[in-house]
Amino acid sequence: MLKPALRALRHCLGLGEDSLTLFEAPAGQRHIDVVLLGVSGDVVAVELKLGDWKRALSQASLNQLWADLSYIVIPQSRESATSACEVARSYGVGVVEVGVDTASVRVVAVASRLVDPSRRSRLLELVASGS
Repeated sequence: MLKPALRALRHCLGLGEDSLTLFEAPAGQRHIDVVLLGVSGDVVAVELKLGDWKRALSQASLNQLWADLSYIVIPQSRESATSACEVARSYGVGVVEVGVDTASVRVVAVASRLVDPSRRSRLLELVASGS
């Protein structure tokens, strides 16, 4: 699930396979599943959930305090995908939908207006250092 999702997201954002990536990045008292560093210096947060897209969306919304763009990755499912996309769009969160061997970006994230500069800087340092 992770590889096709990251491939689709990197493609959508114009990133190469060698873009800086950090897994389980500390964000206060919790962790962001994946953080990517965009070409223009954008910090991109990604939450992956197999079952509970509402929980993923809740976490992705919080990630907007830390990252410029925030995405959720969910399995392909007609009934949940439509609902997830509608709600995510209203929060400015992007959606990557993953099938067996494929993934596609269903909703493109909107730049967060909630980013806290000090939190973003700390996350950027962590991604750059790879820790």
